[in-house]
Amino acid sequence: MNALATFALAYTGLSAMSQSMARHHAALVAYKVPRSPQLRIALRAGATACLMLALAAAMRHAGMAQGLLLWAGALTVAAPAVMLQLAYAPRTLRPGTGVAGAAGLLFALLGSL
Repeated sequence: MNALATFALAYTGLSAMSQSMARHHAALVAYKVPRSPQLRIALRAGATACLMLALAAAMRHAGMAQGLLLWAGALTVAAPAVMLQLAYAPRTLRPGTGVAGAAGLLFALLGSL
């Protein structure tokens, strides 16, 4: 269960990080609204928190050495997933981020019981 939490949180973190970039933000919103600096900072902070939660879930599940390997593998799988979604279906990235974040937190909580 924590391996799924690791992947879901890694996907959420990388997705939030891409949404904080100006080029990807413009592709994600239907209307051209300038990005506020507060939104950019909040997205980057949320992305960092999700990536650290993914690392914590991986280390809790598999220990220190194998947890780092599991986290690196999750990042390796999540990065092309976010990239392909940005390239071919950018409007689905925002809802997908929310679903993956909620699922990741749920899996992490269920895995810690």
